[in-house]
Amino acid sequence: MLKKYQKNVNYFASTRKISSIYKILAGASQKNIEKKLNIKTEILIIKKKFPSIKFLFFFMYWILSGKLFSNEKYIQLQYRGHNLGRFAYATTSINIESSYKVLKSLILKLKYLFLAGAVIDTAYYYSIKICGAYVDHGVYLNGLYIDVFLKNDIRIYSNNYPKGLFTAKLKKRSKINFSYEKLIQIKHKKMNSSQETRVKKIIKKTLADPNFMPWMKMVKFKKQKNIIDYNKFDYIIYAHAFTDAQLIFGYDGYANMRDWLIETINILKKLKKPVIIKPHPNFYDYSLLNLDKKNKEKNISYKDHQMYLKIKNMYNDSKIHFLDEPYFNMEFLNKLNKKKHTIITHHSSAILECCYMGFKCISSKSTVWDEKIKLTNSFSSRIQNKKILSKKFKHLKYSKSIDVLNIFNEIYFNKYGPYGDGYFITLLRQILGVKQVSRFGYDKELNNQIKKSKIKTIKTIDSISKNIEEIIL
Repeated sequence: MLKKYQKNVNYFASTRKISSIYKILAGASQKNIEKKLNIKTEILIIKKKFPSIKFLFFFMYWILSGKLFSNEKYIQLQYRGHNLGRFAYATTSINIESSYKVLKSLILKLKYLFLAGAVIDTAYYYSIKICGAYVDHGVYLNGLYIDVFLKNDIRIYSNNYPKGLFTAKLKKRSKINFSYEKLIQIKHKKMNSSQETRVKKIIKKTLADPNFMPWMKMVKFKKQKNIIDYNKFDYIIYAHAFTDAQLIFGYDGYANMRDWLIETINILKKLKKPVIIKPHPNFYDYSLLNLDKKNKEKNISYKDHQMYLKIKNMYNDSKIHFLDEPYFNMEFLNKLNKKKHTIITHHSSAILECCYMGFKCISSKSTVWDEKIKLTNSFSSRIQNKKILSKKFKHLKYSKSIDVLNIFNEIYFNKYGPYGDGYFITLLRQILGVKQVSRFGYDKELNNQIKKSKIKTIKTIDSISKNIEEIIL
């Protein structure tokens, strides 16, 4: 960080040091804004400042109020007009013990509430000094930098699924009801007949190939055994990661995916409905599970695996069946009956495949697509979830084919998204010559290439700077 700000200098901020993958992302973002504004900028690395006196009083009040014991009140907590509770809780949830150990949860909630206040105060401090900023991992505490910067007319750059690298600057009317998910959620767009034809082709390819998604290539799917009589069950629940990106698409009454899964099972159990729980493929990543104890216990996916087993052991009921293999979704769906089985998920992208295959589906409104798209039987609160789960099959609706195609089209044919020619990881690999595939794209080989090849790195930054999606809000 610069010790002294210089007059008449335009600063572009970054939440990460300019090295490794962030040398590319922040560099491309900086070059993009320079072209937009026709100026030259200098990089400024954001570092959290100690919170203000105002926040310290606010912090002490909330400790003494006892409201920290309520996840709902904590998540909805506001400071200076910003929802710091949502991002503080999402950060707390990275530690899986926070979901079932009360003392651990309180300590982490206090820690990240304090840091969230520091982020907000820091963001206001920088807002008068910068013209733009690259912000990483916006679903956690850094999401507060995005919130403050955008509401203070600062252009931001970031990346998160289903988007690639994107930029946004809010219009006045958008500042009032802005929330992080509006940056990344899929909006409805009209398609012509040729677009419908091409998206149908790629959906078929996706359904037929378990390795189509880059991050799924690490999962070894098992051949499904014919030992389950699926006709004995009415509901199929798709479980989610219990630690990663909680609240990414907003809050619907469930603080985390552990709470949602357990409550959903309990509701169906009370209704005496037979249900199958399908694990997220990462829960049974055998390349991870075969590691030695010390290494695998450091991994988030392994912690999710352990949590899944804990939840499984909570139930001893013939009407509740937990699958213990990462089945390929298409093969799995072919075992089910569209006129009998209801698919339940919170916000899984796998629900799109289920809708395309003609199943009735239940999901949260806090999901990858905008809530204006009425794709599933959706809920926005715990009460609504219970009401929908209580409905008879005949009263649930099927999704509209055009809505399913529309969302697939926005995922697979967004030039800047994970499957587009302008996706930053695709450009990185093409220009730097990196062939190895890792689950998240940021592998050691790629980082080494960035360090040793200055000319290619500059070329990569230039190429990515021209392939940044503009989000209009």
